[in-house]
Amino acid sequence: METHMSFFKNTKVIAGFVALVVIAGVAITIFLKLPKTSNYQDLAKDINFIQENTAEVFAAQSSGDEFLATGKANIDSEIFINAVNNKAANVITNLATLDVSEKDTLYDYNLSLKEWATEISSVHDIKNWEATFEEPRPFTMSLTNAEAQEALKVSIEKIEILKEFGDVAIIQNDKETLRYISAKLMAQLYWLKGLEASTNQSLFKLSYSKTAYAAFLPHPKRTWPTVRRNVCYKGVCITDFVRSIEPASKFAWSAKTYSYKYGPASTKEWQDSWKDAKPLIESAGGQALPCFGCVSEGQKEEAKYSPSVQSFFDECSQKGGTTGGGVKERLPTTESGYSCNYPSGKSACWDLLTYSGGRYMGGNPGCPEQNLVPKVIIVAPTEEKPAVAPPKSNTETGCSDDIKAQLKEADALVKQAESVVQQSESVVNSCVPPKTGPNYCATLKAQWQTSRATLDTAKADYEKAKADYLKKCGQLPQ
Repeated sequence: METHMSFFKNTKVIAGFVALVVIAGVAITIFLKLPKTSNYQDLAKDINFIQENTAEVFAAQSSGDEFLATGKANIDSEIFINAVNNKAANVITNLATLDVSEKDTLYDYNLSLKEWATEISSVHDIKNWEATFEEPRPFTMSLTNAEAQEALKVSIEKIEILKEFGDVAIIQNDKETLRYISAKLMAQLYWLKGLEASTNQSLFKLSYSKTAYAAFLPHPKRTWPTVRRNVCYKGVCITDFVRSIEPASKFAWSAKTYSYKYGPASTKEWQDSWKDAKPLIESAGGQALPCFGCVSEGQKEEAKYSPSVQSFFDECSQKGGTTGGGVKERLPTTESGYSCNYPSGKSACWDLLTYSGGRYMGGNPGCPEQNLVPKVIIVAPTEEKPAVAPPKSNTETGCSDDIKAQLKEADALVKQAESVVQQSESVVNSCVPPKTGPNYCATLKAQWQTSRATLDTAKADYEKAKADYLKKCGQLPQ
């Protein structure tokens, strides 16, 4: 009897252990299938970079529409190729520098823009141009409620700034800046549509995890889902806000109808286009939305800088800087703006505020960087010291965490450079030479050859880092 009871107890213990193992296995499987998560601040830099590049393609499309509507340039002319095809091709190269995998939150957002930019960059005749879509395809994305609310808040703040710079562009009749203002509003509109159609990321709702694997899903249709997400911030809900900014976003041009307003713009028309968005922005921001340049009838107001521009100049002065031009590298845009050159230690740095409100910073090593295209090449490792007698420990050999990190970074840069080469090669292979006008495909091929040279450099740097690692650590990490 005792033996039987002992066996029974042991069986219960074994059964309980097996159950725990099964539960743990299921939990691990679920965890491994979940997409990578992060808070909005972790995503903010990449979101902003994708939005900047989205605006570049919208601006390129606007230029193409204007050229064809006014007869300023044919679709196979050099001016069209440079302002439209090449600008979209540059976006493809920019986006290839983002480290976004299939499981990342922004993967399909990034991919949808790449596809649209490829479409615009390869257009070579009127029929193809008329067949291009007015915006990228809908994309899939999963965010928590907190992330979605923060994303809506940031978009409202960006759109408020665009209103200010649009006021200035209208007063100055700056048509090119108006193009960029509208392009950036269209980029925000596209992002907000995706936010509205996003799924709620919850650890207890496993169905959403499928949306993270966008690479394995069929592309969504050209219409957004009818079931929308109710994202709100301070009483401003996304569905109402999207509708409210549509008139302003399409103020400067209407894609495919060739109705670009290349004549003098009306301040009243511009302000009227904000009548629905204005109270929502004020509600979210807690203060009245300024109207730069708006004056009462019969009054006059001399031209002056808007608040953001004046703040930029004040900040430049405080940094000991001077306004002016200068060379600026790794910019994702070709737009002009206000420039500040200032010192930071021994480094010469620059700060740029574009006429549509974009902010970029860079310069020599040691300068602050903001909103630039990520670097692909790093400084080559320093020369190896003369060989020494074989030491006995990692500490003695110099097998430090820095050496390991250096090898890992070099490997990552090789993979990043390979991605850029693949993107460039894809664009070159799909290039159809225009009937007339020089050098379009040749320019793309030259860009591809440059990316190949960059890859060769990255591989050489990796081999140096690898040799240094083997010398100091004995064997490569698993």
